[in-house]
Amino acid sequence: MKAGEMFAMAMGLVAAGIALFLSAPIPVLAHCDTLDGPVVVDARTALQKGEVTPVLKWVRKEAEGEIRSAFARTLAVRKLGTEAADLADRWFFETLVRIHREGEGAPYTGLKPAGTMVEPGIAAADQALEAGAVDALVKKVKAGGSGVWGAVPMTPHPNLKDEDIKVMVEWILSLK
Repeated sequence: MKAGEMFAMAMGLVAAGIALFLSAPIPVLAHCDTLDGPVVVDARTALQKGEVTPVLKWVRKEAEGEIRSAFARTLAVRKLGTEAADLADRWFFETLVRIHREGEGAPYTGLKPAGTMVEPGIAAADQALEAGAVDALVKKVKAGGSGVWGAVPMTPHPNLKDEDIKVMVEWILSLK
């Protein structure tokens, strides 16, 4: 084999390796699958109150029956003691988040610990919800950046009009 042929073969292998790397699924840092995320927070509240309604907003209509059934089973098992309640709660959180992720068309990869880093835009939405500040979030969506809510950069969107971003942000925040 000539040197030129060997080089061409090596470059082909490198290109194939890069293509495989780039085509691999990239894990999404979702907030809904963390133990301190809004889905689990609402699930804890629902279990404390004995009322399933607050968590139904996280699933599609066709999945509500499964969630209602899981909720009823969880409440029944919680009566068996502290350890049973902890196990039942965890099972309900996992069931709820799994079905929620299915509704988003995303894979369920398990519950993440509280404090897990999430995408900056999601962290910004949480802060805006707590502070009631939409304008700051609009500016951040437009400018993008990193280091504000963690190491994951947020892509800037300079071509979007502020009014359009505000409509999107308000709609997203209304889902809470």
